[in-house]
Amino acid sequence: MSSPKITYRLAPEEVLSSLINDHLEEKQQLFQAVNNLVHQLHHTQMLLEQNKSQEALLTVEQLVCYGETITRQF
Repeated sequence: MSSPKITYRLAPEEVLSSLINDHLEEKQQLFQAVNNLVHQLHHTQMLLEQNKSQEALLTVEQLVCYGETITRQF
C-alpha cells in the first residue's frame, strides 16, 4: 500500500511575508557589515592621528578585503 504524496502550497500572503522577512534579514546583515566597516575606519583614522602609519596601512588592507567580501555577499 503506497501513501499518497502530500504537497503543501503556501498562500500568496505567506510567500510574500517570507520574501519580506528574507529581505529584511539580508538588509540587517548588510547594515551590520557596513556599521562594522565604519567602526574600523574610525579606528584607522585614530591610528593615523597617532602617527602609526604602518598599523593603519595594514588595517586599510584588511578593510579593502572586508569591503570586497561585503560586495560579493550582497
